[in-house]
This record gives sequence, C-alpha cells and structure tokens, in this order.
Amino acid sequence: MSPSLYLTVIAVSRLGMRGSGWAGVPGGYAKTRDILARMLAAEPHATAERRLELEREAAQQTRKSPAYTDVTASHDKTISIVHAAIREQERRARLARDEQAIVLWRA
Repeated sequence: MSPSLYLTVIAVSRLGMRGSGWAGVPGGYAKTRDILARMLAAEPHATAERRLELEREAAQQTRKSPAYTDVTASHDKTISIVHAAIREQERRARLARDEQAIVLWRA
C-alpha cells in the first residue's frame, strides 16, 4: 500500500474526512458581520450610538462553536488498516519475487 493511499485511508476512517471538507466542522452558522449587515439594513438611519448597540446585539446572536478536542480512539479500525497494509506489502514482495521482503512482511 502506498504511503499516500495509506494516509488517505487513515484520514477517511479516523478523522471523518468526506469529499471536499471535514465532517463535523461547523460552517453553517451565521457570521456576526452578516447578522449586523441585516440589522443595519433594517435600520439604515441608525445613529452611531444605535450602531454600537446593534453590533453588541449581533455579537450576542452569533452562535459560537464549542471548543473541544475529540479524543475518540478506535483501535480495532487502526489495527485492521495496519494489518491490511502489511498484507499488501507481502503481496507486492511475492509479485516481485523478493524472498527477503516476503520473510520480513510475514514476520
């Protein structure tokens, strides 16, 4: 198994990578600047003091993502992937008729 393919398999299985982005990454929350823009559009003649109030309100309405680290471990998956990689290296050694590598990967 090539290193890049191995790393891709690890990324997909362990890190939840899907297609063009990461699974579970919050990205659909309204941004403070978008909320503020809507509020200012609703009150185009707001005074400077009212604009400051709207900025505070927009900041309060913005949904914040919780800060945490996912420490989930799935040892059975990792072992399965490593086992598959070792078997693939053994298969390639057999195809190349490399007896030393065959013995190494069987051990």
